[in-house]
Amino acid sequence: MARLRGQEHVNTCGKHVPAKSVVQCACHHGRQKVFRCEEFTEEARTQLHAAYYGSDSYSRQRDFILRFTSVQKNGHGRRKKRSLIFLLPLNGERKRVCKSFFLKTLSVSEKLVVYTIRKAETMCSSSFSPPDMRGRHEPHNKTSDELLEAVRLHIQSFPTMEPHYTRSNTARKFLGSKLNITKMYELYKDDAKSKGQGYVKSGIYRRLFCDEFNLSFHRPKKDVCGKCEQYENATDAEKGSLEEEYRQHIRRKSEAREEKERDKALAKEKGSAVHAVTMDLQSVLSTPCGNVSALYYTHKISVYNFTIYNQSTSEGYCMIWDETKGKRGAVEIGSLLFRYLRDHVPSDVKHVIITSDSTVAQNRNQYIAALLFIAVQCLPGIETIQQKFLEPGHTSMEVDSMHSTIDAHRKHLKINSPYEWPIVLQMARREKPYHVHEVERSEFFDLHCLPKSLNAEQSLKLIPWMKVKCIKFTKGVLEEIEVKEEYSQEYKKVQFTDLRRAKKLKTRSSKCEPVMAVNLGMLKPAYLGTLPVSVAKKLIC
Repeated sequence: MARLRGQEHVNTCGKHVPAKSVVQCACHHGRQKVFRCEEFTEEARTQLHAAYYGSDSYSRQRDFILRFTSVQKNGHGRRKKRSLIFLLPLNGERKRVCKSFFLKTLSVSEKLVVYTIRKAETMCSSSFSPPDMRGRHEPHNKTSDELLEAVRLHIQSFPTMEPHYTRSNTARKFLGSKLNITKMYELYKDDAKSKGQGYVKSGIYRRLFCDEFNLSFHRPKKDVCGKCEQYENATDAEKGSLEEEYRQHIRRKSEAREEKERDKALAKEKGSAVHAVTMDLQSVLSTPCGNVSALYYTHKISVYNFTIYNQSTSEGYCMIWDETKGKRGAVEIGSLLFRYLRDHVPSDVKHVIITSDSTVAQNRNQYIAALLFIAVQCLPGIETIQQKFLEPGHTSMEVDSMHSTIDAHRKHLKINSPYEWPIVLQMARREKPYHVHEVERSEFFDLHCLPKSLNAEQSLKLIPWMKVKCIKFTKGVLEEIEVKEEYSQEYKKVQFTDLRRAKKLKTRSSKCEPVMAVNLGMLKPAYLGTLPVSVAKKLIC
């Protein structure tokens, strides 16, 4: 745009181009009285120059040149077969001027004038110049729409999965962890060659993948802290405003680590009545999986593995199921945690400490709290249960070693069915093999109805779950639970069960029954039938 206005600019080659201006012209025409250059003042020339560049249009500027130039054919015997006649407007009349005066007034080159006239002759137009066609023609090496559509279909042929930790705030889909764009392009090229079809270059394949698809490649969860990254990448000025928040974040991280180590040491003491564990849900185990190229195109069924690690004995427990039997939310995590407390906690244990990450949808919520409340009241021997949460971004735990061991073992294995996973998990660690349990659908309880059944629906909603660091349940205490928002603080009691409301409800039914009977009968089945999956996935199950 600056070039059309005659303004200073930088061209496409990066060269600085000065602004256009009227150039002084000393005309000496001798005996040729046909030229009227001397009648134009400098002010008139400046006005003509401004009018030419003020049009701000490629076509209008070329029209100006065509309107005030003409081609005169010369007679036979003349050296030049035709001559150009240059004119400029003055007081409503067209005055003939010499070529040098015309070019210097408009600050254009003779090449531009000749090109404009020839282009108009080619288009059989004498009054208006043709439109500017620069950049409007189709490149000779343009990739055909058929090839581009073949690339899109190939990318869409790979099955995708939802993200494991950020399902609620992103629409991005994920491909298998063993894939990358280079691998996908090689598969695309091999497929095209086998069919005798043409194929695009890798750069075009990569551009379509990045520009038209909201896809990424699934990677195992890494303990990367957003707050620490933000602080480390901030400028000195920004760090000043982030300093206090960052300092508190590091303090909470250190306190959480120290608390976990204290619990671990306490559980390892001889004759200890404390049972400390860490728990986490492993990243999705997509099935089938392997290094065979054909498996990249198959639809995969999601297999979930909930893991618990005993801090004192280093025993590992794997509870595995697929997406036809359950999902991966609080219902599944709480149900399997209850199963572990019921079946694997020794009878001489009185105090259980559970450490996990701070994922609200799975671990830190009112449904897990209600489940643990029932567990401490109903399971024999256990007097207290404490659930503790690590600082977000710094959730590395001993249970993560189970995930890395399993990933390393399955790296070179071909797994075709979900039923093969239990054997893979058992063989992942040679010394002290993991205890593997195949979860049935009937083992999942409906935790969403527990807060209402316990008359604790309102009180649990008032707890600031995003800030909770520790929560404690005690046998025999029905009205309240204990909560800490900082590891360095003491537990504070908060109301759990509204016994007054429960008493009003019970007086109508039976005066002989207790005010509220907490029992295992409150645990109802979560699913009554097989969870739906796509037709393509049913072939794998």
